[in-house]
Amino acid sequence: MGLITVDDFIVASGGSTLSDALAAQTDYYINTVSSYIENTTGMTFHLVVDEDVRIKSDGNGEITLEFEPINDVTAILDWKSQTATDNWCWDGFAVISGLCPFKTYVVTVSYGMEAPDDIKGVCTEAVKRGLASDPTGLKMKTVGDVSYQYGDMLAFDESELNILSQYTDLDSTTWSLATQRDSKGFHRRLPWADMILNGPMGEFDDEC
Repeated sequence: MGLITVDDFIVASGGSTLSDALAAQTDYYINTVSSYIENTTGMTFHLVVDEDVRIKSDGNGEITLEFEPINDVTAILDWKSQTATDNWCWDGFAVISGLCPFKTYVVTVSYGMEAPDDIKGVCTEAVKRGLASDPTGLKMKTVGDVSYQYGDMLAFDESELNILSQYTDLDSTTWSLATQRDSKGFHRRLPWADMILNGPMGEFDDEC
């Protein structure tokens, strides 16, 4: 999912209606840059509501969710019996505890956030570079298991890299400091802070 739309790009660029071919190319660049930004930062810059995820608990009966940021956990289903379980507790960040060890569950989780303006700006400027670059001078960049071909599109300048760094490698405990500035002076945002304690709090049960 793109962090901006083609119409957003047109407005931000002060341009007019694009031809069908140029609009398709712009949309392709938007999706490529958006994917790169999300994979680089580890953040989901779109809202996902009530997605069912199948995952196994560890030896302590805990599940650590890998999504960032997590907004809510609404239900947990025992995958084998297909019955709901109430014996769990979500810590408001990433860890669900109180489950049976080494057991497979289906967790209903909501995560992600709307892309903030600074991230949209980075995406917009990268797409501008992509449209203006020489298509014969492509390079390769790899993030995790994903490779991207690019010209100048992903050649972020210092200010853009600083913006991306604000959202990169923020573990679950970092979000608790979201209203403070870190040692580099970056402001940590937590627009969903009013929801962070709204997760269901089940009672622990020693019986599996």
